[in-house]
Amino acid sequence: MKQRWIFISIIFCTIILNLYQYKENKGLTNQINQLINANSDIEQIENKTKNNTILKEGSFELGLWDNYAQFPTVPAYGPLAKLNSFGINRAIDKNMFKILGKENEYFTRVSIEGFIPTWAIAEDIAKAENTVEYINDRIMYVLNDGDIFLSPTNNSMSVLSCHRGNAVTVKGEYNDFYYIHINYHVDSNAPYYGWIKKSNLGYYDSFDSSIGLDVNLKKGSPMKIGRNKEKVLTVKNHSTWGRIMEKTETEYHIRLPGATPAIINIKDVEPFSMEEK
Repeated sequence: MKQRWIFISIIFCTIILNLYQYKENKGLTNQINQLINANSDIEQIENKTKNNTILKEGSFELGLWDNYAQFPTVPAYGPLAKLNSFGINRAIDKNMFKILGKENEYFTRVSIEGFIPTWAIAEDIAKAENTVEYINDRIMYVLNDGDIFLSPTNNSMSVLSCHRGNAVTVKGEYNDFYYIHINYHVDSNAPYYGWIKKSNLGYYDSFDSSIGLDVNLKKGSPMKIGRNKEKVLTVKNHSTWGRIMEKTETEYHIRLPGATPAIINIKDVEPFSMEEK
């Protein structure tokens, strides 16, 4: 009788243990399935982002903000970055930009990766503030053929070449370098800003001749273009620049971006930048 009771007890314990293991295995299976489904969802989102996420392009600014709940009161310091829709849509690695989810009717959370010059990273906020001294858009000229650099360091990478007579707008300074924008854009897809040695910038007074210098054309001024200069156009905005190729008593023969030749009256060219005495 005793042996029979022991045998029944063993069978009962075995059944209980099997039921417990079955429950545990079922729970584990459910967790695995959930992970598989989650990974599948992530892959679908990534594939959708990779293949179908297109930002609208055009003449507008697209800010990347760190706060949407109190927008536009907060943040008062502006966007974290201004996005280049054209560049994002044509990026080599489409996974650098991802849609994470819609927050409300107006804002969608995104994730974006990229690269910045290492020089721009500061150790703390105290060393970050006012690193580059502000200059109020001073027009200057490149004195000699040279380079414009990625950062204001002596061993920096060259971003683009600059040439004698290029007009630039100086926006900041750091040690021996100026931060500048190139005014005469030959290639709209090429970089147009960077750092240049202070010693390679000067003013109109530094040149013996105006030939080869970039000049700003006054808005509303007439200029003759075409092979025989038979067509007259009006300068439409203040940001139109040309390069002087030849000079007569009353006119400049200039080249516009895109290698378009034109003729404009000398009086319709903004005054050259002069060094302050």
